[in-house]
Amino acid sequence: MPSSTGSQLERSLQKLVDLLWVECVNCPVAERQAIWDRGLLAIRSTVGAAFLCVEMQDALQDAGFRLGIFYFNAQAARFYGAAMG
Repeated sequence: MPSSTGSQLERSLQKLVDLLWVECVNCPVAERQAIWDRGLLAIRSTVGAAFLCVEMQDALQDAGFRLGIFYFNAQAARFYGAAMG
């Protein structure tokens, strides 16, 4: 699925982002940030250097935006230079 910037993440990595999103969207709002943070650490340890690729950062930015964790989607974050998290 393309991000708001048009970048596209490979399917296996997108699945990790989607699973994190589903876990967060189904949790109590008060716990959302903590679950998101733990999920990011788990993804980072799983994928290693791929965590830093632009496509992964875009996918995570968009997922965080949809959850209300971030104020910008990936396209706006790139335009305004907003850092993720």
